Amino acid sequence: MVSVDHNETYREHMSSDIVAKICPSCKLKDVTSFSKCRDCGTRYDAQIAAPRGSGIDQKVLLIALGVAGFFGSFVWGSSAIKEAKLKAMAPLVAEVKAANRPRVLEFYAQWCGSCSSYGPAVENCKAKYAGRIDVVRIDIDSGNPLSRMFRTKSIPRTCLFDRHGNEIDEVAGDIGEERLDKLMQHLIAL
Repeated sequence: MVSVDHNETYREHMSSDIVAKICPSCKLKDVTSFSKCRDCGTRYDAQIAAPRGSGIDQKVLLIALGVAGFFGSFVWGSSAIKEAKLKAMAPLVAEVKAANRPRVLEFYAQWCGSCSSYGPAVENCKAKYAGRIDVVRIDIDSGNPLSRMFRTKSIPRTCLFDRHGNEIDEVAGDIGEERLDKLMQHLIAL
């Protein structure tokens, strides 16, 4: 029987600069050509110091924390997560309320092909609804804290907020100008 290394086969099909990488800090896997993790900012080649103490004690602790987290989620539900997100979004919500206008956030990257085709649709809607809806385009590679707060993984990503700062909708991918226009009309109607 011939052994097949699926990782090697995968790498052969990828270009030499875009490979699957695992962040040494947050352990998230990403297919990227970046030198830093898009989630936590740690360099992929960083040497993370090994924690001190007995390996067995650490394994028991990790298992105990995992079990406690699993059962704790039933007790606390998602309310703790919602509260943390609301606290992190407080500056954005205050800004939207102060402007008293709906806001659309569009996350993109310069290197993204579908972002390049979706960009003109966003710009056209931005011009069409100028003064009625604030449209903000955020390059995820710029280090903007909003892209980290929203944990943006797939792009383009469009997030819509009403004039009170409530997130109304979130859409991933190139949705086209017609659908974006309908979403913006809905925002104005709220």
